[in-house]
Formats: sequence, C-alpha cells, structure tokens
Amino acid sequence: MDIQKIIEEAPKDYSQDGEGAVVKAFGLAYWRERKPKLIEFGGHDGISNSNFFSFARETGSELLFVEPDEKRFKKLVRNTGLCPNIFCVNDFVTYDPPNLSRITNSLSWAPENVSAISIDIDGDDIHVLKSLELQPDLLFVEYNPTIPWDIKYENPKGLSHGSSASALVDVASKKGYFLAAVSSTNVILVRNDYKGIVVERSLIDLAGRVAFRRLAFSYSGELLSIDSVGRFYRDEVFKMPWGGLVPQPLPPVARGYETKRALKLLFSLYSIVVFPWALGDAIRKLMATKGASE
Repeated sequence: MDIQKIIEEAPKDYSQDGEGAVVKAFGLAYWRERKPKLIEFGGHDGISNSNFFSFARETGSELLFVEPDEKRFKKLVRNTGLCPNIFCVNDFVTYDPPNLSRITNSLSWAPENVSAISIDIDGDDIHVLKSLELQPDLLFVEYNPTIPWDIKYENPKGLSHGSSASALVDVASKKGYFLAAVSSTNVILVRNDYKGIVVERSLIDLAGRVAFRRLAFSYSGELLSIDSVGRFYRDEVFKMPWGGLVPQPLPPVARGYETKRALKLLFSLYSIVVFPWALGDAIRKLMATKGASE
C-alpha cells in the first residue's frame, strides 16, 4: 500500500488533506476481521478537518473525540449526537503524567483494540507522542509546515510553536513507527509490523511536499521568502498557511544596504508603530547592544 499516493489522489472529505481516505483504505485492507477503535485529540467540532469522522460514520467503528475547548465541545456534541458509536470527552490530553489511559478506561476500551490515533493539539503534539502508551497501527501527528523539514525542532513544552516534521519522525522511529506519508499538515506514521506491506518514505523524498518557503533577510533589510528550488519572492505581504497576513517589516524607502543610519532608525520606529507589541523586545535588544558596545 502506497499511503502517499492515496493522500495525493484523495477526494475532498472532512479531513484536512486526504487523511480520511488513508483510514478508509487501511481499514478495508487490514481491519476486516475487527472493529477498529479510533481516537482523535483535538476534536474541534467533530466535522471540520476531522481525520476519522467519515470512516466512523460509514463503518460504525467507535471513535473517541477529545476536545478541551468548551465552545468547540458543544458544537462537537451537537454534530455527532446522532452517532451512537462516537464518544466525546471535554478534557485536555496531558503528557506529564499522561492521562489517555484514564480516558479510555472510562469507555472500557482495551489498549490493543485502538487502531488509529490522530494528534492535533496545536503545540505539544510531540510531547503527547513521546508519552503515548498505546501502539495503534496508524498515527497522524500535526507538524508545523513553516519550520524547515530538515531541522529537528521540538515545541517548547506548553507553547504553541508546533514541531518540525523531522523531529516527529525521529520520535516516532524510537517508538516503533516509520514514515508512510506526509500531508500539508500531518506526518502519517505506521507501526513497524507493516514494513514491507506499506511503502516506507523519507522526508528527503518528500521534501517538495513538506517544504514551506523559507524566510531570510537580505542585506538591504528586505524579508525574502525562498522556495524549495531556490526561487525567491519579494512579497510585500506574506500569507500564513493557516490564515492571516504579515507585512514586510520595513517599507521600500527604508530598504537599502547604504541607507543612512538616521533613516534606518526612523523606520525602526515605524516598525514599532506597526508592531506595537514588539516595543518591549525592541528596547531590550537596544539596551543589550548598547551594553555590549561599552
């Protein structure tokens, strides 16, 4: 089975980027003799970007959504209320100590019966993966596509940076999983039992799929975005992959390697006006620079 090919050819469904088609294909091929149980961390409203909802609704497989946000949880309950095989828990997934066993025990689920887990909690995904005691066939784990794929960056605990694809694959390999595919936001990992049955991939092979434009400053103070084949773009406004726009930090008139120092200072102040929340950080850096020069 080539899961990357399934992702790339998948029709649009409830999932983020074809992940739902992977679950359906895997279930059809390998779960015929059992009723798989599925867990989705970060249930959201149960429909939007759900990797497992479609499969659970169509097959009757039991699905557990874990969603900590109360407003989203209410929508989740409303959207799944007519599905007796879908369970919703309003709780945080913790990793220190892990609390998943307590949640699954409340449903009388045996650990060996959990076939797939999706982790999408916008930050500490890698730490939940590290603490995971279950060994499902499939794991879907969110990575931050703006972090270069070849950098092993782990989300600082408790923050919402996200982790790089490389860091997630590294952790998963130590837990007995290999990389089968990447989508625009998830690494798809398969337990080592399926090696030789499911096609194994590497991030090097999938660099074009994973790579988000990298950002760099030119000597003139211009923020550049550079794609995976080395083309650069001088966008005046950058579009973030999850929505939102970010402008260039300096206007065109202030850019230039030979720009006079006074003009650079003037437009540094402009940047603070545009990004007022950065004022404190700018003052600290200025004081640090002054102290180093004395």
